[in-house]
Amino acid sequence: MMKRMIPLNLLLGLSILATGNAAAQTEALQEYSLPGMNVTALGYEKSNLETPADVTVYSGEELKKTGANDVANALKYKAGVYFTQMGPHDQSFITGNSTLSLRGIKGGTLVLINGVPASFNNVSHLDMMNLDTVEKVEVVKGGGAVLYGSEAYGGVINVITKSEYKNSLHIAAGNKGQRDYSAAISAGKLGVTLGRNEMGETGILTQKQGTKTINGVKVPYYTGFGDSKKDHLGVSYKFDDKLSFNYMFDKKKYTIDYLGADNSKLQHFDYDDREHFAQLHFNDQNGFDATAYYNERIIRNPDY
Repeated sequence: MMKRMIPLNLLLGLSILATGNAAAQTEALQEYSLPGMNVTALGYEKSNLETPADVTVYSGEELKKTGANDVANALKYKAGVYFTQMGPHDQSFITGNSTLSLRGIKGGTLVLINGVPASFNNVSHLDMMNLDTVEKVEVVKGGGAVLYGSEAYGGVINVITKSEYKNSLHIAAGNKGQRDYSAAISAGKLGVTLGRNEMGETGILTQKQGTKTINGVKVPYYTGFGDSKKDHLGVSYKFDDKLSFNYMFDKKKYTIDYLGADNSKLQHFDYDDREHFAQLHFNDQNGFDATAYYNERIIRNPDY
């Protein structure tokens, strides 16, 4: 029997050729991954490695799925966000506001609207801001004092409003006098949102607080909240791709009653809290970005 012999140098050549083809195939199949992007509370994108904070972005539609109709009551269901309120429908004494804080740090959360500070002495009425106006909310957890000032040592909440609206109508009703109405109207460059949220009287909510002198007689009193209303108006106008205008008006009106043991009203106080936010924004997409804004808050109540 004859055996066919293959020269050794030919075997080495085939081996080198096969190794070269495998290396070429490996190089062709090499995978590349791009770094993730975060949207900062200043309104621009940065890579994950360049963002020194925990940033979470919630869309307006996602927040609506919580069943809430305002920003504060929607965010309270999100991790790391702490929500406090004194009475039903976000009523409280003096400033009449509920409170949002990040990671449990009281007084350390800065609230922005389209990147513009909207906190007044660590008070912000996100419980009055209707979700129909909101495009998304950026939550930056952790100390942000270096970038945003001492008011942000707990974190930052940045609300981005819509520049365009879809026509919609919403009506809902419940017990305790609860009513919810909202509408959004789109007309070319102009967008308008309207909303009202109501709740009826709740009666006695506290234990015995003390005594009050009425007509020369000291009587025990309890504290209760009366009916309340929240009104919202939002207007946006897009002049062109560079210039846009945004305005919001929020109003909360409610009552606090001092009640007798039989639920009779001994004294009655009216609270009225209003906020105006106006912004004119210009961006030429070439690095020039400017915002002119006006914020105003008016509190009318017997305590202040």
